Amino acid sequence: MSVPVLRFKDDDGREFPEWENDSLGSYAENISSGKSNARNESGSYILYGSTDAIGYADDYDYQGEKILIARVGANAGYLYRVDGDYCVSDNTLMLTLKKPNNYSFFFNLLTNTNLNKLVFGSGQPLITGGHLKILDVVIPSLPEQTKIANFLTAVDEKISQLTQKIELLAQYKKGVMQQIFSQELRFKDEDGRDFPEWEVKSLGEIAKFRRGSFPQPYGLEKWYDDINGVPFIQVFDVNDNFRLKNKTKRKISKEAQLQSVFVETGSILITIQGSIGRIAITQYPAYVDRTLLLFESFKVDINKYYFAYVLFLLFEIEKEKAPGGIIKTITKEVLTDFEVFICDYAEQTKIANFLTALDNKITHNQTQLNALKQYKQGLLQQMFV
Repeated sequence: MSVPVLRFKDDDGREFPEWENDSLGSYAENISSGKSNARNESGSYILYGSTDAIGYADDYDYQGEKILIARVGANAGYLYRVDGDYCVSDNTLMLTLKKPNNYSFFFNLLTNTNLNKLVFGSGQPLITGGHLKILDVVIPSLPEQTKIANFLTAVDEKISQLTQKIELLAQYKKGVMQQIFSQELRFKDEDGRDFPEWEVKSLGEIAKFRRGSFPQPYGLEKWYDDINGVPFIQVFDVNDNFRLKNKTKRKISKEAQLQSVFVETGSILITIQGSIGRIAITQYPAYVDRTLLLFESFKVDINKYYFAYVLFLLFEIEKEKAPGGIIKTITKEVLTDFEVFICDYAEQTKIANFLTALDNKITHNQTQLNALKQYKQGLLQQMFV
């Protein structure tokens, strides 16, 4: 019988009994679809659907701990835990465990199980309670279930704390940016004096910019050389932290380079098709696709990071004006006429340094969060068969 790589011991340092191989149905009191239909916007009880709450109801149909599993559609196999009094829609399966068993353990076990292998049907993917009941599982005794669950819960709490910290930092940054660029919050110079008043300028008055380029048609293999070529920046390659991704999706050949646009490290780019308004200050030299604009030079003294924040906020404002919050297209000509506030270079630097420090904190915490999630994934692979 298969056993996990990582095992716990009891409080006296002794090994727990061997894990038992059986079907999930042997540990389940019931696996069935939800039956709740009533839904409104202000009831006292949550109505759960395939991936989360989808509404409310005036009365509840179910009680206590359960593991919910999306039964049908693109999310089939997705699972989460609920407790209390609630309702469940018919596109969701409910797993109720026999006592005594630990819900947290079984949730992590199933999370580490590829439930997609139980999904069938291409037009309307489906997973059934019958398939779940015959799923092979290897289960430890309740005391070891509890040890594993408590350990993973502690890891989940750290993940939750870091996630919340990142969200709060992002909210704080957004609020501070609005205060800074509305001039509600102003910096002072090294002697404590006010900086000069800000000026309104169009982007055309501030900078010279152009579109990138690439030979047509896109798909010809002769344009690409992913082994020996030079990085080629497309919209996909622009991250959401004013940086490019560490590696571009494609590299281009010498032949394509003759018909594309080259940028040095430290160039400012903005996406103008697809995910419009993403900004990057390049951290390596590369060629640039026609779906981006690059700022070639500036007509005023400008701090590049300050200018990146100005562009970011400009597009946030434009998104609020756009139907559905989405800018469908932007051209160089339209962008030329956009107006922004520009302040003294020394104040630009203070603003850029302040906001960059916040971004660095967010990035540091995001790196920790990614590492912790990867650590948990490694644990799951070692703890479960």
